[in-house]
Amino acid sequence: MAEMGASGLMIYIARYWAIIHVVYEYIKVLSLRRRMPPGPIPLPLFGNIFSFPKEKQWKKLEEWSQSFNSPIITFWQGSTPVVVCNDAWSMADLCDKRANIYSSRHVSVLTGKVFGLHKFNQAGLPYGEQWRLHRRLTHSATNVQAAKSYQEVQANEGKIFMADTQSDQVDFTQALMRFTVSIVSIIAWGRRINSYQDNVLQAAQAFVGSANLGLPGKTYTEAIPWLAQMPSWLNPLPKLLRQLAASSNNYFYALSVEGAEAPNDNFARRLLREQEEHGLSEVEIANLTGNFIGAGVDTTTSTIITFVLAMCLHPDVQRRAHEEIDAVIGSERYPDWSDEAQLPYVAALINETFRWRPAFALGGPPHAPVEDDTYNGYFIPKGTSVIGNLYAMCRNPREYPDPDRFMPERFMSDQKSPPYPNNRGHHAFGWGRRVCSGEPVARQGVYFIVVSLLWAYDIRPGVDENGNEVTLDPNAYGSSQVNRPLPFNFRLIPRSSQIARLVKESAAAAQDALRQYDIESKVKR
Repeated sequence: MAEMGASGLMIYIARYWAIIHVVYEYIKVLSLRRRMPPGPIPLPLFGNIFSFPKEKQWKKLEEWSQSFNSPIITFWQGSTPVVVCNDAWSMADLCDKRANIYSSRHVSVLTGKVFGLHKFNQAGLPYGEQWRLHRRLTHSATNVQAAKSYQEVQANEGKIFMADTQSDQVDFTQALMRFTVSIVSIIAWGRRINSYQDNVLQAAQAFVGSANLGLPGKTYTEAIPWLAQMPSWLNPLPKLLRQLAASSNNYFYALSVEGAEAPNDNFARRLLREQEEHGLSEVEIANLTGNFIGAGVDTTTSTIITFVLAMCLHPDVQRRAHEEIDAVIGSERYPDWSDEAQLPYVAALINETFRWRPAFALGGPPHAPVEDDTYNGYFIPKGTSVIGNLYAMCRNPREYPDPDRFMPERFMSDQKSPPYPNNRGHHAFGWGRRVCSGEPVARQGVYFIVVSLLWAYDIRPGVDENGNEVTLDPNAYGSSQVNRPLPFNFRLIPRSSQIARLVKESAAAAQDALRQYDIESKVKR
């Protein structure tokens, strides 16, 4: 009995101290909250995680910004604050103008500590020498000059994609994924993707689901970190993530070793050659090459599908783009890179696509300050996640009057537009020193597909069983971190038989030109 009494006393003391700890932490949260940007009142232990919807969390963040009448707000994941900038100016002030402070990353529990992004991956590494090395190595393969060297490959893969769009047997999104994955695979490992069953293509699709774990309120583990230490039979997610990280790292490193032996120069060959010089581990090489898949595939695919939706909904915009393309290119030849400078309306149309429905609704991985900072009288502690809500920024009528309207004129140099923090007029590729490394390559790929589709097709909504055009919903988007339209019915109507013939003939020549990259991989996932 005495032993049972002692055991009960210990349980009582443990409960007592647990309550004291929760109360103490909550008092600290409330004290810190008074100094930070406004936001909803957090609950003890859980913060605001129960306040988030299951999907499209960016809408809730915009709603909070409006209800607190502040472009910059704070919500809480447990006792950890997260700052959200809902307008372009506050995010630019912090992450562009104060890039020397706001260029690091908060170490999250799942994607950081469990998956390991904060140790080996440029996207998650804290600001420092290791990150600068990764950034410099990636930049060597994706800067503007390097991107120009890929133009021929991108054009040839684009022509094969265009031929696929003529076939009723090939799914448009699947063909587009093959195009984007093949480009980055050639850059990273020196081999193209010519099969929809290729392991690299399957790996690219697997990245989509895991990226969603970074969404606010998606899991309780970010609010209650000790959940990650629970047995796997109680919380299987951490174990599954560790297994995914290990298998992905092994797979991408094996691809890199194979790529180093490919006949064409590629990023993996350079990394393996310089591995000892830079002190790179196998996991770092896997992440450096794998990032081409993780960062550049789904975003580019989603942007182009958004473009197709916009053209279905705005035939007047498409008509003007057709007129410009017809005047510059005509129907006697295929579009090429020399046309780009003569197509200002198409360039504006692409920028409006980035703006109208940004691929990253929450602007990619959060930034974090390397030291305590104060902005407009608000305190932002060192290491705090700082999110740029691109969804809200791109809908702000101050910068974009009538924001739901797809209007390329916003980006025409001869049009008067409201002021914006940068010359580009949007932040689709991020901020400051963490801006997307692959932007030049991505922009080239989007340009070539957009101009090719406009040159070749009249893009129209699909028809119902009575032959009437269906009504498409401009807001029918999924809930993934990468903002992609839900499947919709559309038609690609050839603009002339001559153009249709050119598409087919050009694809055959492109296949021949890419033959050198048709290397069968022996690496299995």
